[in-house]
Amino acid sequence: MSRGLEFAELQSWFAKQIKAQNIDWQSHPLQMDGQSPFDYQCQQLLLQAERHWRLKYGFAPSHGSLMKALFAAISDQDQQKKRPWWQAWFN
Repeated sequence: MSRGLEFAELQSWFAKQIKAQNIDWQSHPLQMDGQSPFDYQCQQLLLQAERHWRLKYGFAPSHGSLMKALFAAISDQDQQKKRPWWQAWFN
């Protein structure tokens, strides 16, 4: 599997899990010590992704690859939630 496909699959897996578990970084204030509910949810997702990948492909992606795919999925989710500026004028 090429790196591009591997990353796309990881990002897609994270996006599905984020949606299924209703994870939203904006629902809780971020904390500098990494102890927010969002931080715990992300840690759980990273562990689940590593386990899923290991069972499916026989190896685990690097922690950096997992983090990059997770935050790319979060960023995509955040971009999808944003409404065009003009919609605010009509609500």
